Amino acid sequence: MTDIREKLIGTWNLETFEFQRSDGEVFYPLGTELGGTLMYTPEGTMSAHIMRRDRPHFVENDFLKGSPEEIRLAFNGYAAYYGTYHITESENRVVHRVGGSLFPNWVGTDQVRYYAFDGGRLTLSSAPMSVEGFEVVAVFSWSRWRSLT
Repeated sequence: MTDIREKLIGTWNLETFEFQRSDGEVFYPLGTELGGTLMYTPEGTMSAHIMRRDRPHFVENDFLKGSPEEIRLAFNGYAAYYGTYHITESENRVVHRVGGSLFPNWVGTDQVRYYAFDGGRLTLSSAPMSVEGFEVVAVFSWSRWRSLT
């Protein structure tokens, strides 16, 4: 097992998630009050979940009975996918091969993330992508798992 793989394996808590535009502007697509978990297993599987902490509850306590607005807010406030991963150390990248995702367009795709370690912190950055007509890089900052209670 490589040193990088050993560093990645485990569970991570989300610290920050931001989009950095090519003109230098930074914005927070899910706000700044976030929760999230990223997991890498020794067997080569991964899972990522990010959510707004302020997502409103549905009026009814039945996830199949949300109003269109409740469903929209729930969907827009959560990002999640799982799959396998492989590392290309020479390029400081980890590729997530998406097996399932809340965003259906990602299923079967490779999500490339560039990694950097700083002590107990992991930063993952996406390749440039188009969001609402702007070129952005998504930047995620993670710390080693700690109990949320």
